[in-house]
Amino acid sequence: MTTIRQVILVALTVGLSAQSAQGGAWTRKQGSLYTKLGVTVLGTSEAYDQDGNKFTTPKFNTWSLNLYGEYGATDRFTSILRAPVLRAAKFENSESFTGVGDISVEFKYGLIRGSTPVSVSVEPVFPSGDKDGITPLTDGSGGTVRLPTGDGEYNTVVKGSVSHSFHPIPGYVSFDAGYNFRTMGFTDEYLLMVQAGYQIDDVLWLQGNINAKGPVATPDSALASRATLGFGEGVQFVAYSFGLAYEMLPTVALTFDAYSAFGKITSIYSGFNFVFGISWQTGN
Repeated sequence: MTTIRQVILVALTVGLSAQSAQGGAWTRKQGSLYTKLGVTVLGTSEAYDQDGNKFTTPKFNTWSLNLYGEYGATDRFTSILRAPVLRAAKFENSESFTGVGDISVEFKYGLIRGSTPVSVSVEPVFPSGDKDGITPLTDGSGGTVRLPTGDGEYNTVVKGSVSHSFHPIPGYVSFDAGYNFRTMGFTDEYLLMVQAGYQIDDVLWLQGNINAKGPVATPDSALASRATLGFGEGVQFVAYSFGLAYEMLPTVALTFDAYSAFGKITSIYSGFNFVFGISWQTGN
């Protein structure tokens, strides 16, 4: 595997995780709690470099165990935890590298409530992951690859959200627009998401998303050439996803999501990501 292929690539799961949203612009009731434990998996040999050129690599596999939580501190103020408690990645010709990812805490405030709420939020992201993740190749060459679990930078995402409930029709739409203030010389990024959901019956919800992410200025080519697995420079994509949630109990649901990228794509692996999860909540 050439050096550029070792260091340019980014897993799509990383790119999307910064934009995930469970509640749109709605905030939780005071004292209520929502938690979700999910496993994301991806296996592919197709990737895009920093110039958007598609190429193949030895089979790349990654999975992550992610904890998500929302807590209603007040009726207008919700705190949100995103914690990739375990990430693992490997090529078919390398050892696996496993570690914790970069943890973030979002603080969301409801400016307007009701059927068309509006909220703003700030989300600091902490460099709790391993920015190196060096692991040996298994082909006898004595070489190594980098499979980091974090980017080594402290960054902050600010976001505005607006949602609308079509009650009594059991459906909603949401729009999020965010800005990622990056450090360590990385180019700031824009984040966009449109989400729609519909309740088929009392226990089953369907959901679809369109996500977009990209640099707000021309990426630093030197930094882009050293980017690794989503924690670097010049990541750009538009992605679609679909999912469902099945309520086993009034407070417990099973979830499934799948997503992939399209349009202009740079510095990511391509292919479907699958997310399997279980959620639990108290209150609404």
